[in-house]
Amino acid sequence: MKQSVRNIISFALASTLIAGCGGVKQVRTHGSVAPLPAQSLAEVQRLLAKAERAPSPEKESLKISAANLLLQTNTTDNSQEAASIVNGLNPQGLPLNSQAEYALVQAQLALSRNNTGKAFEWVDNPNVINTSNPKLTKQSYQVRARAYERNKEYRAALDEWLLALPLLSADEKHIAHQAIWRNLLNLDSNTLSYLTTHTGDQKTLGWVSLAAIMKKPEDVDSQIQAFQQWQQQWPNHPGNQQIPQAMRALEQIAAHRPNKIALLLPMTGSLGYAGKAIRDGFLAAYYHALQNGHVVPEIKVINTNKHASINDAVAEATAQGAEMIVGPLKKARVKKLQQLAPTTPTLTLNYGDRTASSPANFYQFGLAAEDEAKQAAQQAWHDGFRAPVIIAPASSWGNRIVSAFSNEWQSLGGTIRGDARFTGESDYNQVIGALLNPRASTLRAHEVEQVIGKQIRHNPNRRGDVDMVFLAANAKQGRQVKPTLAYHYGGDLPVYATGTIFTGKANPTKDGDLDGIMFPSMPWLSDVFDDPLKSKIIDTWDRSNTLYGPLFALGIDAYRLYPRLPQLKTVEGTRLFGASGSLTLNPHQQVERTQPWFFFKGGTPQPMPVNAYQQYNNAPAVHYGMGQE
Repeated sequence: MKQSVRNIISFALASTLIAGCGGVKQVRTHGSVAPLPAQSLAEVQRLLAKAERAPSPEKESLKISAANLLLQTNTTDNSQEAASIVNGLNPQGLPLNSQAEYALVQAQLALSRNNTGKAFEWVDNPNVINTSNPKLTKQSYQVRARAYERNKEYRAALDEWLLALPLLSADEKHIAHQAIWRNLLNLDSNTLSYLTTHTGDQKTLGWVSLAAIMKKPEDVDSQIQAFQQWQQQWPNHPGNQQIPQAMRALEQIAAHRPNKIALLLPMTGSLGYAGKAIRDGFLAAYYHALQNGHVVPEIKVINTNKHASINDAVAEATAQGAEMIVGPLKKARVKKLQQLAPTTPTLTLNYGDRTASSPANFYQFGLAAEDEAKQAAQQAWHDGFRAPVIIAPASSWGNRIVSAFSNEWQSLGGTIRGDARFTGESDYNQVIGALLNPRASTLRAHEVEQVIGKQIRHNPNRRGDVDMVFLAANAKQGRQVKPTLAYHYGGDLPVYATGTIFTGKANPTKDGDLDGIMFPSMPWLSDVFDDPLKSKIIDTWDRSNTLYGPLFALGIDAYRLYPRLPQLKTVEGTRLFGASGSLTLNPHQQVERTQPWFFFKGGTPQPMPVNAYQQYNNAPAVHYGMGQE
């Protein structure tokens, strides 16, 4: 069984490690830990042994170096051990390089605790910035890069990795290339276009060009051809390490893509309009591919409402020779099909049981608001908030959204400070008032007045243990909630919401009360979404620019997604940048959407810049970052 690094070190040095007051230091016991490479472990042992024999300030400097080396494994237990080594050390009076290294150790420990704000404070220490030691300079770039990436400031992270590259060893460069590739894939298309024309360094331009190929995967054959041209243009570029696996996956896709697809959707009944919107988006993408000379399958649309069960609809699809099934839409039927484990590869258009395992060829895709709640929790946490309250409707939908946000928040290490549910029947004032509790401060003031026998000046205020609000609501409900928050002295609280807060069509007159609310929204609903298919669809179908717009986007992405499922499954870092968001596949073969962020200003959604909350409120940004332009 693997031992913790501290246990190994302590065992090796048991005869020489003597605490300041005498005696051998007590060693803690941990579970298994990924050990340091033997050479690094020996160096940690040597540094700690030497530290115990050295006088100050050499003793402290050696311990700092040992902790820094220990942190290079980036494991939780080793972070704890490194923290124990530097705990209680005072860097004042040490050589400047040791003070810089101490700051970098603390920055890495802050990152291990997911505290990026504190990490930036430490890495921006003057001793770090002004160090002449190339090893520490290199490390400062790496720490900043990881912190920026943790904050989803991918452009800034990319800049830091590029600064670090000339200082890295061959092994370190391999890790850096992976990070550069990862951050480029997370940049939006507009930023990549900007970098293409504003990048002077040829190697960086090669990376940007490669990422641009990955970000426009409309057609497999065109992408394979683009990759081959890239390799001819950049034969010695390190990005060639990234291409082979992606190329092999694309070649497999081209060789085995289905020739017949059955689209299982309700064309009649209560979900008929939704089914038709998805169908029209799917077929629009199909005809767009056909007109551009791409290889397309034969499409058969099957009305699931004409069948008593999903089994019968699948049987019809199979009888007609379908090699791929896309659908169904209704959640209950998705669950049933998930249990049936169809042999035909299937991409559903809703989610069934997200906790259950899926058959090998069964993939789930949809527009679940639960994913937006999870993303809101991640965004708020990365923005530095730690004390949320939740406002949501008293409904089964509200319960699901609250559960998704709460579970994600708790998985990040946070706690929920309060949860209020409204019915929408004129109870917003009562519900939000009870949640923020401004009346309590007024009652305390009255109690003081009774004790001292005279009236005092008092400004009512809300509870002080809250720093943000998560709101699950539609636009109509949000227009009631936001002013009511202000009435109860919560107007200063940042509000994160699900995409349901936006109707899909800008309405400055009605949505002025939503100003300041931040929410994730699919690219399709953004004015800056540059997919040529969008304008064609809006010109053809009026309802594509209404509440049905997201369903058109779902249909478009389903068409572009189905051939790439094996690629998303096997090639790490692969994602489809679609109309409904940035799409990845989790281990349960469920498609997860990451959407860009917006906030209401003047009643109109605006793209949310890096550190948007601080900028929107005219507060100074904590650190530099260009982010996603």
